[in-house]
Amino acid sequence: KLQQLLSKQRHYDWGLRALKAVLRTACKMLRSAAQGEDARSKINTESSIIVRALEMNILPKLSKNDVPLFSALISDVFVKADFCNIYKSDEMKIHLSDIFQENKLDFDDFLLTKVIQLKEILNERIGCIISGPSCSGKSVIWAMLRASTMKAG
Repeated sequence: KLQQLLSKQRHYDWGLRALKAVLRTACKMLRSAAQGEDARSKINTESSIIVRALEMNILPKLSKNDVPLFSALISDVFVKADFCNIYKSDEMKIHLSDIFQENKLDFDDFLLTKVIQLKEILNERIGCIISGPSCSGKSVIWAMLRASTMKAG
């Protein structure tokens, strides 16, 4: 259904490789989740973990116009899951706003989201490709992540 709803992009992958990445991330998160929960909270936790795994693996690949469609579809499928915005880290936002000011760049939530998404992807994978049209901020995103990581220590 995602393939039909979202725009046609060359870098979108809806095959088994993408599904495997989501499942692998969800399995890691489920294993590291707290044990000893009752059945109702465990089901809610599992749904939330699946949603987070989907967000971590699919949201960074989507174009800006496709993000609301994806979010609406996920909220329809996972009605009782807890939706927490994993891309609103206050600590990272403080580091990045300082770094943007030092480099005389405008700071906005879109760039913050993209930098944190890149950080999450690199935590899960060995490498990734940043693609997009020229002058869309690809170099700024990885340079700000690098500077933020170095500043955080």
